[in-house]
Amino acid sequence: MLNDLAWTEVIWGAPQWIWPALAIGVVLAILVLGSYLTSSASTVIRSVCGMLKLTAVALLAVCLLQPMHRRTRPRPQANLLPIVVDNSESMRIKPDSQSQSRHQRVMSLVDADATWRTRVAQYFDVRPYAFDSRLQNLDDFSGLQGDGQMSSMAESLQAIAQRFSDRPVAGLVLFSDGNLTDAPDQDFQWKSLGFPVYPVVPARDPDFNDLRIADINVRQTDFESAPTTLTVSYSAIGFDDQPIVVRLRDQSGSLVQEQTQSSSNEERQQVSFRFRPAESGVSFYHVSIDANGASTSEATSANNQRVVALDRASGPYRILYIAGRPNWEFKFLRRALQE
Repeated sequence: MLNDLAWTEVIWGAPQWIWPALAIGVVLAILVLGSYLTSSASTVIRSVCGMLKLTAVALLAVCLLQPMHRRTRPRPQANLLPIVVDNSESMRIKPDSQSQSRHQRVMSLVDADATWRTRVAQYFDVRPYAFDSRLQNLDDFSGLQGDGQMSSMAESLQAIAQRFSDRPVAGLVLFSDGNLTDAPDQDFQWKSLGFPVYPVVPARDPDFNDLRIADINVRQTDFESAPTTLTVSYSAIGFDDQPIVVRLRDQSGSLVQEQTQSSSNEERQQVSFRFRPAESGVSFYHVSIDANGASTSEATSANNQRVVALDRASGPYRILYIAGRPNWEFKFLRRALQE
């Protein structure tokens, strides 16, 4: 995109001469071939001289059409070029073999003094943006920390498309690791944005190890005596056949339950805790996961713990329970309900 921002083409200044030039060229070619076929010169000489004259005839026919070379270049600053950077926490992952995290590498690329930024600014109206949970309009990228809790990529790109729907957009340069948290709708098509997207993704990272709590599901009833079931889904990459410990602690830090099971790289795994909260009302529980003291290092430990809120309704409740067919007392119940 940056090597040559001009479009070249060949046009004909006298297109009305196409058929006359073709006719003249055919006639001259026949005369040349006829003269050399009857010549007494050697075959080599006749072939070389004939090819030279035919070439001259073709060039003369082309000259009659007045060929011209036209070069088109966009007017500087006429088209917009948004540069969008992912500011989510996943950009802070740094494999052991790398000296910089993804976020640090992107920051060096989008620096205002970078050569490509300087050259792009000569041709386009550059607009810097960042996104995590929402799209942010920036003056520069120097203040980004890579601390966003979400990566709303699809929503942010659609917001830019709506914002510049009536403006000429040459394209959008997207710096991201591709880990978006808002999958686009099935009806969404990237071409509906109205401009091309040029993704700049990190080079393939070497294999790294990571424990991750993927999801937590809570199931409880309105009965105080019924236990609460808390199901933790997790994945363990690079910890094949190693013991993984999942711990559940209450808001005071006391251990409620603990489970250990062998990890597998092939699929997501689950553990379930059944317990009765000590108090009614809203309480908070802390779920953590680790490799039971294994020396294997992780790419990040930010996804190894979650806080879960439980709303244990207060009771006891007064319940009227009627069994069997309605009898003579049914009329009294109906009157009470009507009143």
